Amino acid sequence: MANYEVTIEALSPIHIGGAQGRLTSLDFWQDENCVYLVSENKLAEILSRLGKIDDFVNFVKKGQRITLDDYLKQTNLKGKTSHKIVSLRIKKGEPERCSNIMPFITDGASGEPYLPASSVKGALRGAMLYWVAKDSRELSEVKRKIKKMAARGGRKDKNIGEKLDDTLRAQLPNDRNRKTPHGDWLRALRLTDAYALQGDFTEIQAVRVVSLNGDTGYHYGAKETRLFVEVIRSGAKLKCRLTCDEELCGFLAALCGQNPPFKLDKWLEFSHKKCKDVLMAEKEFFRQAGLQGLVEELERIESLGANIRLGWGAGLLSSSLTIHLSKEERIALRNCYFKSYNCPLFPKSRKVVVIKDKPAHTFGWAKITVNEITR
Repeated sequence: MANYEVTIEALSPIHIGGAQGRLTSLDFWQDENCVYLVSENKLAEILSRLGKIDDFVNFVKKGQRITLDDYLKQTNLKGKTSHKIVSLRIKKGEPERCSNIMPFITDGASGEPYLPASSVKGALRGAMLYWVAKDSRELSEVKRKIKKMAARGGRKDKNIGEKLDDTLRAQLPNDRNRKTPHGDWLRALRLTDAYALQGDFTEIQAVRVVSLNGDTGYHYGAKETRLFVEVIRSGAKLKCRLTCDEELCGFLAALCGQNPPFKLDKWLEFSHKKCKDVLMAEKEFFRQAGLQGLVEELERIESLGANIRLGWGAGLLSSSLTIHLSKEERIALRNCYFKSYNCPLFPKSRKVVVIKDKPAHTFGWAKITVNEITR
């Protein structure tokens, strides 16, 4: 077994959501600098003690645009009482009013935000699949199916990429025709969750969807909706531990028909190369949108050695093999599974952090550094 210390540095905002989903304006109160998530139990306890349970229920029934801030001000509970119901304080990146919040996933014991090992390992898996499938017969079969769907009017094939993930499996003699976890290459990597090296490393940022116009420039899509998302700030660093089972690697290598490189540094190289390809495509998208500031930000991220992309907002190019497809193949795929909106490109939109309503950052870029722990 080889053990490693892993540092993950955020090069752009990163968001990974928890099970609670989006919070409404009744789940928090706010001031100019921070958002304060509310403990339902503490709120209920105080309202009960003050005899205001029915009053609060009637307030909630009034309409859809009500906020907890409004209720606290209306009942003169803003101040000492409002601070007694707080479960978590999150700084705002910009001093603006939040109408909703997508919180970051938190540890069930400590309540602290963290990067789940499954997210990091999933991103590495996606990068490995991207490079191993590049010239594979499985990818060729997917392209053939896309062409066939386009020819017959876009009728969906539910199993279009069914066998692609098999390229990440060793061909075990007893399980040749079955998908089992025993032959998974990434069984050899064991990661812990990653925790921050500093406090207050998350903040709330406003997010919009940038969509390309048909000719040039951009507009805000998704009915110009703004989301307020808790993100890990650029520059924050998190640490975790990684164990690589070299004996298992050797065993799988001896059985695997694809002869994959069972070396951690090679896997990270795959991820780095995928990031470079995606960065190139993303820069071209924002050039067409006329957002030179985001092009320059992506060039900075590339120069810092981005080698992984994580979480929400990373986009279809990062989370799939779409970047291996030609423009025509992407359009055929879109016309079958998505609405076209007559745009000559697919995908045609990106989620971005906006500051003063101007696109300022893209999501999910990070750099992983791995150092072996020697005894």
